[in-house]
Amino acid sequence: MAQDQATTTTDTPVTPGGFWSRTFESLSVTNFRYLWFGSLLGMSGFQMQAIARTILVDELTGSAFITSVVGMGWAPTLLIFSMVGGVIGDRVERKFVIQASQAAAAFLTFFIGTLIAIDMIHWTHMLVASMIQGALFSFQMPARQAILPLIVGKERVTNAIALSSGAMSITGIVAPGIAGVLYNFGGPEAVYYCVGGMTALAVFVTNFLPRIPPEAAARARKMGGEILDGIRYVGGNRVVLLVLITGIGLPLMLIVGLASTFRMTLGQSLTLEATDSQYRARVMGLHMMIYGLTPLGALPVGQAVDVFGAQETLLVVGPALAIVGVLSLMASPTLRRL
Repeated sequence: MAQDQATTTTDTPVTPGGFWSRTFESLSVTNFRYLWFGSLLGMSGFQMQAIARTILVDELTGSAFITSVVGMGWAPTLLIFSMVGGVIGDRVERKFVIQASQAAAAFLTFFIGTLIAIDMIHWTHMLVASMIQGALFSFQMPARQAILPLIVGKERVTNAIALSSGAMSITGIVAPGIAGVLYNFGGPEAVYYCVGGMTALAVFVTNFLPRIPPEAAARARKMGGEILDGIRYVGGNRVVLLVLITGIGLPLMLIVGLASTFRMTLGQSLTLEATDSQYRARVMGLHMMIYGLTPLGALPVGQAVDVFGAQETLLVVGPALAIVGVLSLMASPTLRRL
């Protein structure tokens, strides 16, 4: 049965140990295991669905342009609704926010799978579903990230985020392969039904989390006022502002991908640690806008590759990213002290 506590703390004290025990210490917290496993199911489903969607839209249209538009359809809505999701995460019981977005995602996935099975699917259905998926993601992730310090304690936040990032990296490798096998043997509807089942299981697992109500300092305001309040807070919190500004990257190869995972883990940890509790979901909503901006930023890079070639583009983008990072570090004593 799910717990009903208003707040929660770690159920296992932090104790010194060896490398492996320190690496996986957050998994010793029961509530984090529920959250982590639910996230693993959700991200696996997201990766599997992305593969099936890309292949199916290409088969339906034969157009690379339409396929790319549908593929990035989730990015604009993620960008638009991230701050709204952050406000909701700060003002509504967070377990409910996570489960409601998961349940909506499960329904959406089963619906698309059914349209495929009865041969009534059109690429515009896929585009709308992708856009809705981005909006749901923008509600779920700020609430999920904001409860981490309450579940594992601030001393384990970095480790918890690292484990979550590691799970995301694993799903990026394993889930597409599973989706390819399912697509080959059962068709796209098999992938969508599988993802729907995984998402429904995530709802069930998340049910074992305690209730995470809004902070006592929360007060009723209009949505626009809450968003502006969150933006003003970030503007006045130098640490959070610097971490958000310097947290956009472009993983181009393995070593950069590893560095990017480390950077985002550290960035999320520093952001959560430096943010007052009642603002966490809104700040993480701003942080989630990075995910919405990244695919949009890839469009001019893709255009540059078409015009100038991949090697020439990398020779410009790579050093430019390095220069921006070095200049950010040199220009900010606060960032260096972190």
